[in-house]
Amino acid sequence: MVATLPDGNDSPSIYPNPTSDVLNVAFTRSMDKPVGLVILDALGRTVAVVNMDVMSEQRAIQVPIDRLARGWYNLSIYTPDGTCRQSEVFLKK
Repeated sequence: MVATLPDGNDSPSIYPNPTSDVLNVAFTRSMDKPVGLVILDALGRTVAVVNMDVMSEQRAIQVPIDRLARGWYNLSIYTPDGTCRQSEVFLKK
């Protein structure tokens, strides 16, 4: 489970949404920098943190969310310097 963010305006997508067991994060091109994924619940509490290393040519990762309660969550994607590159809302059903 490795990904990094592109340097341009290419935004990763998350799917399926809503989801039940696994959230997929797909990048538009191969990644070259590690990233951190942070999942917040509807109250803004951190419920999961996933740190990713670099793997050449990988464009997608799967984040297991089967242990999360049903509800709305926010997935934020961070670069190694702590910059939030993207934030997306998803529904765990």
